Amino acid sequence: MSNKKILIVTQAFYPDQSPRSFRATELAKELCRQGHDVTVMAPEKENLQSLLSEFPIHFISMGKLKWKIPTLNGNSKIAAVF
Repeated sequence: MSNKKILIVTQAFYPDQSPRSFRATELAKELCRQGHDVTVMAPEKENLQSLLSEFPIHFISMGKLKWKIPTLNGNSKIAAVF
């Protein structure tokens, strides 16, 4: 299989600690290990240098988030749908 250029657009990425962040980060790392050219677009992140020095991931910052990420508790009508 030839090397591909891959773009991952995500809200959650390293160093955030969440299942989605872990999934996006591990996907980017594994695709780099396989030799693909990986670019990640995510909101501005701090402390990325350790990851970017270890893996050849290109990071494009989408700037700071301008909206608050809602948290859903189990009692809300929206959370009941999911």
